[in-house]
Amino acid sequence: MTLSGLENRVRVGLDDTHGVCRWDSPTVLTALVDAVKRLNAVRPESRYFRLELYAHDFPVTDGNAAGFDLAKAQGFELKVDGRWEQPLVYYAMARCLEIDSADTANFQLAADYFAKAERMMTA
Repeated sequence: MTLSGLENRVRVGLDDTHGVCRWDSPTVLTALVDAVKRLNAVRPESRYFRLELYAHDFPVTDGNAAGFDLAKAQGFELKVDGRWEQPLVYYAMARCLEIDSADTANFQLAADYFAKAERMMTA
């Protein structure tokens, strides 16, 4: 699974696929990297992929940082079991919605997606 593939799933979940996107790619990619880090923290066994311990060397996802390369970041291959895809997407959606937390509806949606992600990660 690539970060780009997960980015598309996040955008579909946020209905952010038409015209100019509300959240730019670096924001979504950073949220996904944060999601993987959270998953690894609460479920250490998620660091294993096909029975092999895997340590991610994440690409630079901050669009303002030196060394940022969008194509490289989007093409980054995550070594994460497929059962963790949905909680990663929920967590990244929550992080994106958190940016708009001044909007009461988005604040509540962010809280709901964080809760779903946490439940799925820790179940």
